[in-house]
Amino acid sequence: MIRVFVYLSIGFFLFSNTAWSNNIPQIDQCHAEFKNGILEVFYDLSDDEEIRISVDCKIFDPFDHSLIGIDQIEGDIGPMVLTGANKSIRIRFIEPASLPSTIRIHLSAHDGAPLNIEEILNEISESSLQTHLLSIQGKRHAVNDPVFMEKARNAIKDYTSRRLPSRFLTGSLPNYQVVNIEGNQWGGESPDRIQVIDAHYDTYGISPGADDNGSGVAGVMEAMKVLSPYYSKKTIRYLFFDLEEAGLIGSLFYLNNQKSANDQIENCINFEMIGYYSDQENTQDLPAGFNILFPSQYNQIIANKRKGDFITNTGNTLSKNLVQVFSNAGKNFVPELKIISLEVPGTGTVAPDLRRSDHAMFWDKNIPALMITDGANFRNKNYHTPKDSAQLLNYNFMSQVVRTSVASLIELAGIEHAAAKTLDLRMETSVKEQEIKLPRYQYIQGVLYISSDETTCNCQVRLFDSEGHLLRDDRLKPNEQIQWPLQGPTRIHFLQIQSGHRSHTLKFLNH
Repeated sequence: MIRVFVYLSIGFFLFSNTAWSNNIPQIDQCHAEFKNGILEVFYDLSDDEEIRISVDCKIFDPFDHSLIGIDQIEGDIGPMVLTGANKSIRIRFIEPASLPSTIRIHLSAHDGAPLNIEEILNEISESSLQTHLLSIQGKRHAVNDPVFMEKARNAIKDYTSRRLPSRFLTGSLPNYQVVNIEGNQWGGESPDRIQVIDAHYDTYGISPGADDNGSGVAGVMEAMKVLSPYYSKKTIRYLFFDLEEAGLIGSLFYLNNQKSANDQIENCINFEMIGYYSDQENTQDLPAGFNILFPSQYNQIIANKRKGDFITNTGNTLSKNLVQVFSNAGKNFVPELKIISLEVPGTGTVAPDLRRSDHAMFWDKNIPALMITDGANFRNKNYHTPKDSAQLLNYNFMSQVVRTSVASLIELAGIEHAAAKTLDLRMETSVKEQEIKLPRYQYIQGVLYISSDETTCNCQVRLFDSEGHLLRDDRLKPNEQIQWPLQGPTRIHFLQIQSGHRSHTLKFLNH
């Protein structure tokens, strides 16, 4: 028997003229069991308004995000589930023998109530942002203060884990150890379509890093606080990158090695210093050539007597629509926030100062991304110094930036008036573990062919180069063939084949 805690997604179904409320139901005492081929989910359901609730359930393969076929589902599910204790749902699968070693349970429900975006934005708090920031302010540097770095890293991970499925993502490089942190608010309709909000958590030298980039980390944490209870159609991924100050290493390593090949990142909002504000004249400097690349924005800043009282919304050519989403969110929901929007051509190489954060790694992967920034050293003269401290930041300004970003994510991810939780459940006792029957592979004229027959079990196949960089990641089912073109100078490759807890790694040389 497997007994686990389950994350449910709940919404309301109204049967009266009761006024709409933005409160969402409470789910307690949740667990699940898989026994004798049946998945059963147990939970208690409560709601302040004591109304009926519509509950639905989907089961996904967490490797490729595909839906797993359900043959029969019964119990406390559907459009008229009464609140109360000891609720249960029983599920039979169409092909129980073909279940993957892990499944993702996602329960969701909707009442048709309009989402009150203003109520969500009003939950964003200046005091909460300050609390987040003070919890990590200090030298977050693996060499200059490894003890505090570990403390701050664990604080971010613990905060994320209390709200969402999360994990450390570690990796080794010749001169660095990379530790990225990821939290996932899995989508209920298209979990493979991902909206990222991120910030780097490391600091430069001996700086306590309040603005750079504790402000960005605090912003991501606050966005997580207000959005994570809600159901979203698409996935929202909260990322905290390591080693940005060492040359964007954390985000580069994440995109090259840690992101699943089945994840389709659609957009990225990168917080790069969002806490420094000044309404004093001549407090905003500009990079060389800014007047040539962005004459309209230059004139706007000069007409405002170069006050540092705005946030910069920077995208590239591919991010044009995302730039507009952020700008519109500000106009519609946070009109007091001054936004200067920039669109750099290509991947921004003509404006190096606008590539100085993790968003640039997304641009290089052809992923729309924004850098949301207060301007770093062009405004905050405490940048990269011991004076970059929390008491010098403007938390009202920071809250306005987070409100605009949250409103953008609500649109991008399809947030609805419902609660949502998920659980990845290992199926050790549900599916008989088999020894891996290795698929066949051939390398012919620059293409790697991987084939299976009806006796080959479901496998996850991954391809690495000689330095351990993940090149390909796919699911191989019985009677399938995968074709992977291999390009570049690398001759030695490693093919990893994994099924359940068992894995094999094969080394081969392409001629």
